[in-house]
Amino acid sequence: MNISDKILALSAELGPKKKDLADQTNKLEDLTKQITDTDDPEIEETLLSESEDLTKSVDTLTGEVENLEKKLDSFRAIEKRQIAGAKPAQAPAVLKRDSLRDKPADSIIRMGVVKALAHMQRKNEHDLAAELYPDDLKFKAVWDYTQKSAAPIATTTGATYAAALVDQEIGALLEEVESTSVAAALARRAQAAGGQLLNFGGANSVRVPVLAPTGASPTEPAWVN
Repeated sequence: MNISDKILALSAELGPKKKDLADQTNKLEDLTKQITDTDDPEIEETLLSESEDLTKSVDTLTGEVENLEKKLDSFRAIEKRQIAGAKPAQAPAVLKRDSLRDKPADSIIRMGVVKALAHMQRKNEHDLAAELYPDDLKFKAVWDYTQKSAAPIATTTGATYAAALVDQEIGALLEEVESTSVAAALARRAQAAGGQLLNFGGANSVRVPVLAPTGASPTEPAWVN
């Protein structure tokens, strides 16, 4: 509780006590007047007894009121000294642009804005980010850190991508064309036997269809005797 709060609390306590003291003082004056005016000994005795009790209450209240007033005066004096020694209020500082971007989520929100606008406007994300937030160093640092470099498209022919997921299958094709292709029939028999089997049947040579390598890989059909 500061000085101002204590002053308010003391004032709130002092008000009712001073009113009670005033009421009891007025009542005591009335009793004194009644004692003076009465000639009846019994009434006078009753009024005197009541007057004594009321006088004690007035004395107690008077002491409490004086004590509260002293405390109140002391706190008011302290408050005046504090006000006299207080520095004048300064104008609010002008916030720089960067200081307005202290929320951690701001950069994430700006990233979402850039990506959404870039998609709708068909613009480059990097160019749009530099255009929208050229002076926001914090956003630029987060943006650069989270962007990934360009990467080639994954294909099934690349050794480091999905090549292991596919394989060459020619057995089914050979089976389909076996009835119309000599090469397919020979290949099917070799496949079934676990190797290449040729029946010369008394002939000097047998012609076998193969692919003749004209470059790095065989591309042209040929015959081997």
